[in-house]
Amino acid sequence: MDIKKVMMSVVLCGGLAGTNVFAFSADGAQTPPFVQKRPLLGRMLQAHAFALELNLTGLQKAQIRDILVENRGQLLQAVRSRLQARLDLGNGGPESIADLANAQLQSRQLKKQILEQIAPVLNASQLALIQQRQQEREQRLRKIAGQLDARMGL
Repeated sequence: MDIKKVMMSVVLCGGLAGTNVFAFSADGAQTPPFVQKRPLLGRMLQAHAFALELNLTGLQKAQIRDILVENRGQLLQAVRSRLQARLDLGNGGPESIADLANAQLQSRQLKKQILEQIAPVLNASQLALIQQRQQEREQRLRKIAGQLDARMGL
């Protein structure tokens, strides 16, 4: 199996799990500076660690890879749409903000759809771990929002 394909599957699975891979590791500790300077490297390392923690069997890996390959076109289009919307945002205007919001919404819906396809492949403990990570991410985001609210005096 091609290592590039395996790493992409791991990155996508980590992204589907909702892990925050840019600034914090799974336990909330700050990631090393070299990883922060290279977000994709950080994403790959943390997604790889998460995939190892899921302890996927060979059959599960193959089934997940097949699902990701099947959805590859949609995934690439979603990434392209988000990228283009971010580039357009630099030009300003309310329509570019709406385009970015729509692209992000479509990406979230696609991730949810793919996770629904992957869920039957996973066992109960693996699904519980994914749900736990999603809850931890949501809690981190709420904490950040609360800190921003406090700074703004809201």
